[in-house]
Amino acid sequence: MRILIVDDEQEIRGGIRHLLERSALEARLEIVGAASDGREAMLIAGSRQVDLIITDIRMPGMSGLELIREVRAAHPSIRFVMLSGYDDFAYAREAMRHGALDYLLKPVVERELLGIVERLIEQSSRDNESSLYLSLKEFRDLREDGEWKAAALCGIDELPEARIRELGGEATLQWMLVKVNAETARELGGVYFINSDPAAPFRYSFGLAAASERELKEKIAAFTQRVYRFSKERVKVSVSFGVSEPVLQDGATFNQTPFDLAFFRAHQALFSRVLLGSGIYDAGGIGEAKHHYASDKLEAALELKDADGITEEIEALLKKCVKEGSASVLLLSLERLMFLIHHRWQADLTFAEGSSMPLMNRTLEGLLWSSHPDSLKKSLLVWIQGTLARLDPAHQEGKVLTRAKKYIQAHLGHPINLTEVSQETHVTPQYLSKLFREKSGETFIEYMTRLRVEEAKRLLSEPGVKIYEVADLVGYSNWKHFSRVFKQYTGYGPSDYKNRLTVEQYPSK
Repeated sequence: MRILIVDDEQEIRGGIRHLLERSALEARLEIVGAASDGREAMLIAGSRQVDLIITDIRMPGMSGLELIREVRAAHPSIRFVMLSGYDDFAYAREAMRHGALDYLLKPVVERELLGIVERLIEQSSRDNESSLYLSLKEFRDLREDGEWKAAALCGIDELPEARIRELGGEATLQWMLVKVNAETARELGGVYFINSDPAAPFRYSFGLAAASERELKEKIAAFTQRVYRFSKERVKVSVSFGVSEPVLQDGATFNQTPFDLAFFRAHQALFSRVLLGSGIYDAGGIGEAKHHYASDKLEAALELKDADGITEEIEALLKKCVKEGSASVLLLSLERLMFLIHHRWQADLTFAEGSSMPLMNRTLEGLLWSSHPDSLKKSLLVWIQGTLARLDPAHQEGKVLTRAKKYIQAHLGHPINLTEVSQETHVTPQYLSKLFREKSGETFIEYMTRLRVEEAKRLLSEPGVKIYEVADLVGYSNWKHFSRVFKQYTGYGPSDYKNRLTVEQYPSK
């Protein structure tokens, strides 16, 4: 039995986990997650198979009662046990009406907790209701829906900030999309979530099964079109699908290679949206294509591990592919580029990280989720810069920090932030922040503020300049905020500092 624990108190979450994992039931259960509130629990329940949720009734934000109503709407097979105090008995009774199977009074008594869980495990073992969530192996072994199978991938095309604000956050949008997929899958039958990962939100993998190729194609069309239209018209977000060709599972055993290939083919199909925009794409429509070879300059830059040269040449290569307008050409050129990188850096990657080919495959798979040429380029360059940093840390860290500082110096008059600078240097914000702390002895904010204050001091020495003008010139839209920062760093407000300069330059006789 897969169990999710929900409570806003970390001590209680940890205590329940400890009681369950050291009990005699340990081999028959798995703690799939622990959430601190209802919304976090919704995300976990939407991305992993969960059989039982043990949840507190009173929590900030979304209460346990609301959690039951929302989860059961999309996943009626999930069971609930409520945690409550003596004063919450009325809530517990209400929870029972909404489908909770039992409740436990706090503090939780071990014997009572284990008794309830054991009873539910026994009931679950007799429950023949199939789950929507299967591992890849479980889906391969599945026979009841038919011998014809296919893979489908669904990804959100972009995160619409305005819509997210309307909904109250990404968690709600994530929940709505999971609910749309789950309800459609349950209605059609033979559609399963495969290996969903809560760490990669808005990416969904499905396995579809049917008794005949024709039935499978009809099911694929019905599933993808319903979710596509509903997401666009009702949820008001754009999603795309990539679908593999049908695969026949012939006989008692199933050759795993064709079905593993099916997921890669679905990835290839989904990649079409990078150039063609939102849509439903069939791998059967991907034909043979030529590809653009990496330039001699790029090969030399890879050999020398020259990050700037690599960046320049990859940008030129991607630009050439995008200009041609063929997703197949772009995809094949990207695959060839990845193999070239593997060939050039194979020995160093193997020494630094062990087997390098699986890493390349995972990276390519991640790139195939890209929805736009810009996001593809950003992800590729971030990966390359990160790999270079692991292969030659001292040299690459120095180059990244130098580029970051140059960019900050050139844009002091703009309201830049860590994310913007990290994008320009092709590293993650977390990595750049770490570099500043460890290599510069000051944080990103401290470095940028110090430069701005020094530039402001220079500008204040010029006659006739206004405080608000100086603030704007060094990247502060609010002159009052600028004044506070300036005083914090110099001990003087801008006006006082300017007056002191005037006195020093023109002392009274």
